[in-house]
Amino acid sequence: MLTLIEVNTACNLACPTCFANAGPGYNITLEQCEVMLDAFILSEGDPEVVQFSGGEPTLHPQLMDMMRMAAAKGIRHVMINTNGLRVARDPAWAREMSKLRPIIYLQFDGLSDETYVKLRGEPLLKEKLAALDRR
Repeated sequence: MLTLIEVNTACNLACPTCFANAGPGYNITLEQCEVMLDAFILSEGDPEVVQFSGGEPTLHPQLMDMMRMAAAKGIRHVMINTNGLRVARDPAWAREMSKLRPIIYLQFDGLSDETYVKLRGEPLLKEKLAALDRR
């Protein structure tokens, strides 16, 4: 089973099609995340996948701590639901995150900037491809 934890409402995009109604708002605390992870583990017994989402979860200042916590609690797969912009724009952050070996659930809408302009409000193809190439 997969559980989804929305860690924040902040986002670095203003997509006209946003289903999360992202914007300024909240970040959950590390303690709140632990309570959610513990509830997931209690209900599942053998927890398989946790997906951190938001807003844009890579903007949460404690996301990597949350990822470490999930792994330490025995959750087999840690997934990040991301638009990939921080991965593309911040190589040092991306290198640090890659050490934790999460599964990346990348928002990728196609191979045309026209598509990104319609769906995301700006041309993002170059950054999406950079996110895919990041190691």
